[in-house]
Order: sequence, then structure tokens, then C-alpha cells
Amino acid sequence: MKRKYIILIIIAILLLILIPLVYIFRNQILEYIPIFNKQDNTQEEEKKIITRSAKGVEYKMVTPLPSGEVDCSFDIEGEVSGSWFYEGVFPIKLVSGAGVEILTVQAKAIGDAYTDDLVKFTAEITCTDICNGDAKLVFLKDNPSGEAVNDDSFEIPIFFKTLCDIDSTMNVLVYFGNTIKDPNAENCQKVYAVSRKVVKTEAVGRAALLELLKGTTSAEEDKGYLSSIPSGVTINSLKISKGTAYVDFNEKLGEGVGGTCLVDRIKGQITQTLKQFSTVDKVVISINGESEAILQP
Repeated sequence: MKRKYIILIIIAILLLILIPLVYIFRNQILEYIPIFNKQDNTQEEEKKIITRSAKGVEYKMVTPLPSGEVDCSFDIEGEVSGSWFYEGVFPIKLVSGAGVEILTVQAKAIGDAYTDDLVKFTAEITCTDICNGDAKLVFLKDNPSGEAVNDDSFEIPIFFKTLCDIDSTMNVLVYFGNTIKDPNAENCQKVYAVSRKVVKTEAVGRAALLELLKGTTSAEEDKGYLSSIPSGVTINSLKISKGTAYVDFNEKLGEGVGGTCLVDRIKGQITQTLKQFSTVDKVVISINGESEAILQP
């Protein structure tokens, strides 16, 4: 009996020692218990900051992240409310650290943009000007009304890792019609080359088409150049196989297109822009995968 009492007394003493120690170090102990760890992680998730535009519209960036480093050519991916788009696109401006606007590209919705939920978007930036150091991307809500009350935007600071200047560029040709060289439009298929500088890339065909889709500059228009390709056209895909370039565009390419002359000039602009490359002998144009019943007069 005496031995049993001694054991009970020892246990009681140990408990008196352990209970205060457990209380003192309870947080450290809970960290090693998975169920409590999971709860803590959930709480941390709930504390994450939600990014919003100037007027409170939620958005999420995938790439580039704020203050992220970028090359002269880089992709943009993220999510924003479907209300940010108009007909599935919205503009993104690249602005230098000094506040000079360098270029504007169109971001394209992935999937249905006719919703108030978050919609994924993508865009591509190729800096052909002197991009160096600090810059920013300005994401503008597409506002076809032009009314200031409907404007909204958000900005992402970025940093160019290298100087994007003439040493990192190459020349490509893009083709347009010309009202001075062909004032009476006697040969609608005839298009004329204009040289553009792009960042050096192995995807030269896509780079040339992207320049073509930008349309004419003010200086080019002063010399009579004009583009018959509608605004808002984007490239779905470009593949070159056995001398044939297969290029697929979005539905914008076929919108508002009528008349044999206009159709011939659109085809001529795209075809000649791609045939400047030695790997291309023939061009097949399609719209959302359809190549037969498109670009009809």
C-alpha cells in the first residue's frame, strides 16, 4: 500500500510541473498538431489582401507580379471582372518611368466575358522602343461610351531587366494599301511594304503580323498608306508547315468586310506580310478555325 501511495504522489508532482509548462508553451505545441496548423493557415488565407481598381473592381495578376522583372517581350496574364471588357477585349498601356506612353496592346478574354465574375485575360508586350528600368502597365477598363463616369483603371509597376534598344531589334516588313501610289485603286491586291522595328525573336512571322495589326502610324498615313484590316483583330494561332503558313484570327477580321476590293486588299496585306519570309510560299487564312466561307465579297 505504501508503494502505491508513493507512485500516486510522484504522478501528482509531475502533473503539477507539467500543467504549467504546457500552458506556457501551448502555442509552440499547437504548431506541431496538424489540425490546428490547418486552422491557422486558413486564417492566414482570409487575411490576404484583395487587389482592386481605382473604383473598387477586384482583379488578380498572374504575371507579371507587381514590381516584377520583365524582358523586352513578355506575356501578361490575370483575372478581372467581366464588366472590364467590351466585346472581349480591353486596352493595356506600357508607360515608362518618366511617364511617357510607349505603346498600347489589347488584352483578350479567355472564355465568356459577359459576366460579373472574374474572367481570365492574356496579352503580349513587345517593346520596340527604349525600355529600361522602371515602367508600369496601366490596365484600362474598355469604355466605348467615352464618358468619364465609366472610366476605371489599375496599375502594375514593372522593371525591365535589360535595355530594349536598337541593338536588340530587327526589321520586318508590313504591307498596306497606298492612296498615292495607287490613287484609283486599280489593283486592289497590290500592297506596299513599310519597314518596322521589332524586338529580335525566333517567332518573326507572329512579330510581323502583330505589327500589321497595329495599323498605320500618323507618319505612314501622311505618305498615303492605309490598312483595310478592321480594328480589334487578334491572332489565335500561326503555324508554318512545309512552306504553308496557316494563320487563324478572331471573328473581328470578318466584321464589316464587304466588296471585292476590300477583301482582296485584306488578303494581300496578310499574305505578303508572311511571304516575306523564305519559309513561306503559301498562306491559308482562317477565322476561328473556318477557312472556306470567310472574307467573301
